[in-house]
Amino acid sequence: MSGQAARLVARQSGRQDAAYWLYEHEYEGGIAELLERLDALLREDRKLQVTAMILVCKEDMLGSLNGRPGPPFAEVVREDRGAGMASVAIKGEGAGGRGMVRIAKMQDPFVYLAVTGESAAFVDGALVPFVQSLYPGVSEAALSSAEMRGALDILERRSGGAVRIAGVEACPDGDGDGAGGGRGWPDAGEEWDGAHGSPAACADAPYRDALDEAADGGRRIGRVQMRLVQDGAPSMECQISRRCRIRFRLSMRPFYTSALPYMAGLASGKTAFYSGRSRRENGGRFRAIAITLDDGAFGDVRENERFVRTIRSMPDTMGSTYRRIPHVHTSLVDCMDGSSFDVWATSRNRITIVPQLRATHASIARLVNHIFERFGEGRVEEYHETRQ
Repeated sequence: MSGQAARLVARQSGRQDAAYWLYEHEYEGGIAELLERLDALLREDRKLQVTAMILVCKEDMLGSLNGRPGPPFAEVVREDRGAGMASVAIKGEGAGGRGMVRIAKMQDPFVYLAVTGESAAFVDGALVPFVQSLYPGVSEAALSSAEMRGALDILERRSGGAVRIAGVEACPDGDGDGAGGGRGWPDAGEEWDGAHGSPAACADAPYRDALDEAADGGRRIGRVQMRLVQDGAPSMECQISRRCRIRFRLSMRPFYTSALPYMAGLASGKTAFYSGRSRRENGGRFRAIAITLDDGAFGDVRENERFVRTIRSMPDTMGSTYRRIPHVHTSLVDCMDGSSFDVWATSRNRITIVPQLRATHASIARLVNHIFERFGEGRVEEYHETRQ
């Protein structure tokens, strides 16, 4: 540590000290050393909150941060390329929409972790718009309800503790607003306001029971607030959204040694699967994907109409509907990057997405996630034509 850095540490304490260790200290051990230090800070200050976001980028995200055009304003203030990290100052809208974030490359291909000790207002007003401004080169990872449950499964199994749920928020149906994870950490006993879905208070329930109840009736899980209990006491408090935004108190270690690698592996695998599917990349041929829904959704015309409304409600898109009966055929253009698709629903439980001339992996992921959030979830796989 340089003399200047040592003097800086000597002047700082409490949350200022946390800011130094997060944004200014050089970690030769890379992301593992960073997360270890953050865990120590959380254990020292039980009021401290750290937010993490899992991001996807097929290129060198750290190398592309300097010189990016347009708002929100962002400046790289420290870059440790050897450790795969950079600290970025971001200024968004409003007084709370300014602060710092540390971005670190994870071991899995295409996956980065953004961590910040700033407020929820900064995350909503600056960090999320900053990530969105980098689309499609950078995008947020996303989980299905089953994958969120899988993260809690592996957390409980590997920690040896008990995962208890304080609240579950479900995604809205296709006629509502999109699911989000933007509120700050609720105070003890405070319920979410339901602006982004249907909150359900759970009186310290086992996570399997709480998620089963929330999923009853076909609702998709949007966000969970949980605590990990070890030796009879909470050792970690955590809020997880399906957009892979995670807020921590008390500790991070149980999560980043178990659930985080699982989530990063999913993000990496999905990026590889969604890549290289445009007709331009395949000599004019199509490489479609199929979604097999967990529950048959297209039992009558009303469900066809609900699906059309769901596709039309996807933000920053435009398109046309060619057929509603007996099956659905729509076209969709992603106005954010020019990707385009044909979307078909030709059987009771199957949706086919056919990428056209341009189709980025980020846009395909955005479309799949929108269908999962707003209509129904299922298994995504390579499309194979069924011959009679």
